[in-house]
Amino acid sequence: MNFDDLTKYIRSLPDNQIPGIDLMVFHQGKEVYRCMNGTCDYLRRKSVSPDTRYYIYSMTKPITMTAVMQCVERGEIWLEDYVANYIPAFSDMKVLEKDGTVRPAKKKIKIKHLLSMTSGLDYRLDSPSRLEAMRDPMLTTEKFINAVAADPLRFEPGTKYKYSLSHDVAARVVEVVTGKTFGEYLQEHIFAPLGMNDTTFRETPAIRRNLAAQFRRDDVKDKIYPIDFRNGFVVSQAYESGGAGLITSTEDYGKFVSAMSTAFHDEHPILGQAAIELMRTPQVSDEILEGEFSKFEQGYSYGLGVRTMKYPEKAGAKSPVGEFGWDGAAGSVSFIDPDNQIAMVYLIQVGRSKFSYFTLFPEVRDKIYDILLNS
Repeated sequence: MNFDDLTKYIRSLPDNQIPGIDLMVFHQGKEVYRCMNGTCDYLRRKSVSPDTRYYIYSMTKPITMTAVMQCVERGEIWLEDYVANYIPAFSDMKVLEKDGTVRPAKKKIKIKHLLSMTSGLDYRLDSPSRLEAMRDPMLTTEKFINAVAADPLRFEPGTKYKYSLSHDVAARVVEVVTGKTFGEYLQEHIFAPLGMNDTTFRETPAIRRNLAAQFRRDDVKDKIYPIDFRNGFVVSQAYESGGAGLITSTEDYGKFVSAMSTAFHDEHPILGQAAIELMRTPQVSDEILEGEFSKFEQGYSYGLGVRTMKYPEKAGAKSPVGEFGWDGAAGSVSFIDPDNQIAMVYLIQVGRSKFSYFTLFPEVRDKIYDILLNS
């Protein structure tokens, strides 16, 4: 396997306003390639290293979905169940109409609506009920999710797709059925079994010293700007966001995607084949996704918490139908292919970067497939 072309491409990224990146590739459960390039501080002097830690934002979501689907496998959660069965605050939801009026919802939110982002929830943190809850510095997951339930839905559950706090709510469901905090559950059932010792919801002084500096990209001006050194989705010291709360290292996230890519062949997989097949099966129609789901432009549909390749020929993609994964607000991306036992993750910290999602990711993905399957 010759990765020279991929290495050359990764080393060119500072020219495209990606100051630092750590890329790992796995095949048949083994690390076959890693390239760390660039810097991870605001002054552009400190090199990216294995010790670098990252806010992964929405790349928390596939881990949350894995936790939920583990509960489904054990019969603790049913996808057709109403969320109100687990969280009573969602019993009597309202719907906000376009004219500003509010009416009772005709449908109830189901677990499957949370996972497929068709619940009707939004991603606002600045509603009065949520802002009031966030005045508590030790706001718990339970109390914040109750505040989320206090606001009206944007549409009837199951009728539209909208990226939202749905996976934060799903994390709370895991807490209810297991009797553990979400962090405790992840530690026991995902992090410890996989040896993910660097992954946490808690920012300690030691972790903070190694956190990569964050930037924001202006695609029009083709420049990046330093931004505040924090994760705005961590709404309190006690809150464990299933949608965007984790801090990790590239090596740790690599352990997760590698384990998911070999699950069809492992004697004791982190998640069973039936559950993974359900995760990567499109759950939302093309018509509903049109105009709402940017990944759709690259041939992807949306499954249970992950993008999933549906039309590789439309995207000119070299990955097969069923390749799946997700990305984060700071530009990091992963993919998992259990059929070919291939997985990839790269972590960066450049927000609002269309370059990362629409140029860097497909370029890296296709180079990996060329190297591993077509060489």
